[in-house]
This record gives sequence, C-alpha cells and structure tokens, in this order.
Amino acid sequence: AKPYTIYGAKIGYAPAGGRWSVFADLRNLTDKRYAAVFAPFYDANGIDRAVYSPGAGRTLTVGASVQF
Repeated sequence: AKPYTIYGAKIGYAPAGGRWSVFADLRNLTDKRYAAVFAPFYDANGIDRAVYSPGAGRTLTVGASVQF
C-alpha cells in the first residue's frame, strides 16, 4: 500500500468550573482514499489474494458531555 497522511482537527468548549462541554471532531479533512487494513484472504477456490479494507472518508462527529 502507498504511504498516506490523514489530517484531522478537534475543537471544543468547556466553561471554567463548568459541568458540561461540547466538541466537534473532524477526520480525514482532505477526503483521502486509503487502505486502513490489509489482511491475507483465503477463498473457497484455493486462491490466496490480498484484501484491503478502505478507510473512512471525511467525517464529522459532534458531541457533548455533562458531569453529574
């Protein structure tokens, strides 16, 4: 597999002394296509071949947390 670089960023806000916070996590900002996992595969016909599992594309996760 070719080498690759994936960029991401995480931003958030938590008030001083507060019991809550919010965040946004951005991954694969350039939407790079890459092989996340490589594993040998043996199929029923007796042929060995490589299997590449693609990595996730551009993603955005937003969340919040609260402490009780």
